[in-house]
Parts: sequence; structure tokens; C-alpha cells
Amino acid sequence: MQTTYSRVARLQAYLKQESLDAAFVFDSDNRRYLSGFRGSTGYVVVTQKNALFFTDFRYTQQAGEQCPGLEIVSIRSEADVISYLASHTLRRLGLVEAETSVRLYKALKTGIEHLETAAIDSELLRLRMVKDAQECASIRRACEITDLAFSAMCKMIRPGMTAFCKIICVDSPKLSVWRSGLSLRLVQEAACRTGLPPTVPSATMSS
Repeated sequence: MQTTYSRVARLQAYLKQESLDAAFVFDSDNRRYLSGFRGSTGYVVVTQKNALFFTDFRYTQQAGEQCPGLEIVSIRSEADVISYLASHTLRRLGLVEAETSVRLYKALKTGIEHLETAAIDSELLRLRMVKDAQECASIRRACEITDLAFSAMCKMIRPGMTAFCKIICVDSPKLSVWRSGLSLRLVQEAACRTGLPPTVPSATMSS
């Protein structure tokens, strides 16, 4: 909870500095950073004094569990969020410009009288560059998992194995100590295929 409060507080300080009434955030990366929400649908509205999370009935329980410190507001559609912004006279709005579609911008202009917008992309990126304790812990854990998987893979790989066989090896019960029930699918590919999205295991054999 302290992590979410800290992130929101830093954004609120920026809103005051730039005389913005609120930040309207809906892209997945920044939404999760500010709220902790790991679902697929939701809107974060941070004002100079409050922080709210808007989502429909499918995600209200999840939001309540994952968004400590944010007021959860159940909505039927995006239009309800715009209505909230308009009714609370939040006219100077910070938007993630790179994620704002023409359709959404037109809806905001139509729904909010005298709307003024400002891009907050660079500020959110700046905030996210400074890692807090929770992020550092997650990064360290990810590195530990990667090291363990690589060490296990090196012991299992034999000449003649295909990439598909390597997946089976990495996904074996021997690595359950770090899998913790998660569905992890690590793929080692031949060098000529690593740049192809999505990565698909091939019949290429190890030499």
C-alpha cells in the first residue's frame, strides 16, 4: 500500500506544479504502476487531492484487492469516467498522449466544457525510472529465476536436442522451486530465429 501512495503522491506533486486538475491514465503500464491493478480494463484518475480507479462490474472485486489507497468506482462505460471529470470541473487534464486515440480525445472534448490537455508521458516515464523498494525486489527475484533457469538448462542441453525438447526440460518439475505454480514458458531459440515475434520452438537441433 505504501508503494502505491508514494507513486500517486509524486504524481500529485507534479499536477500541483503544472497547475493541472487531474491526470487521466488508462494504458496498461502506467495504470498498473499507479494503481497495482493487473487486469485488462480500468481507468486511473489522480487529482491534486484524490486517486480513483474506475472499472466495470467484472473487475471491481479485483480492483479492491489490488488497488490499495485508491477509491474504486464502478462504471458501465468510458463515458461514465468522462462524466465524472466534467461534473467535478476537472478541465485541465494530463493525458498519456501516445496512448490517447482520436476517438477518446474527441469524446473528452465533447464531454468536458473548456477542456485543456497536457501530455504527461515524459513525467510518468521519469517517475517510473526511479525504482522503489518493491520494484527492486521484483527485479532481483526475476534475475534469480533467470539465473536458475539458465543453470538448469545448461545441465540438460545435449547435442541433437530441438528447441521444443528444451522447453520440456525447462518446464520440468526439477524447477518447481522457483516456478511456484506459475505457467512459465522459457524458450531457447537458434540465433537466426530470436528476432521473430512471437518466438516459436523449432526443430533446429543443438550442435
